Amino acid sequence: MIETIKEKFKSIRCYHLARSIETLLEQARNNELSYLEYTQILLDKERQERKTNRIKRYKKRANFPAIKTFEEFDFTFQTSITKREIKEWQSFDWIENRSNKIFMGPPGVGKTHLAIALGYSAVLKQYKVKFYTMNKIMEDMILADDENSFDEYLEKLLKKDLIIIDELGYLPLNPKYSHLFFRLINECYEYRSLPK
Repeated sequence: MIETIKEKFKSIRCYHLARSIETLLEQARNNELSYLEYTQILLDKERQERKTNRIKRYKKRANFPAIKTFEEFDFTFQTSITKREIKEWQSFDWIENRSNKIFMGPPGVGKTHLAIALGYSAVLKQYKVKFYTMNKIMEDMILADDENSFDEYLEKLLKKDLIIIDELGYLPLNPKYSHLFFRLINECYEYRSLPK
């Protein structure tokens, strides 16, 4: 019977339950759970495992150069940002409202750390995030344009909830390709959030 149930779980793509049904069943027996309580445990298990896997996928696809968190940020060194502001950012209302965040300042003041930490926090809230350096996004856009697939590239990129572009303004933008970047910004306007 257990094997039949496992197969049925797999057939409806509840793979986590198929793997853990025996353990959960034993817990239900030991704790004398009602059918409803046991059903709730099954559903909670599947939901939690799916959420965990989704976050892992989103984290990988975000392409962060490293994982940075707000807890690691040195607020004593960089006093222009407060913990209260960070907490407000983490409500992510600004993503829902399609607003942008712009971090400005000289090199070495923590802009990249803040951008990555913000992106990572968004991933943990199950937002789709993509991290780029300005150089990398330009390379990708130029390559897509050369292969006549820029529209497809843009369409795929715009499926992200948050696009982070780091090092914007450090290198001059080649006028020959500036129209590609303009198209990206134009397409994102009012539809995607862009911390820069």
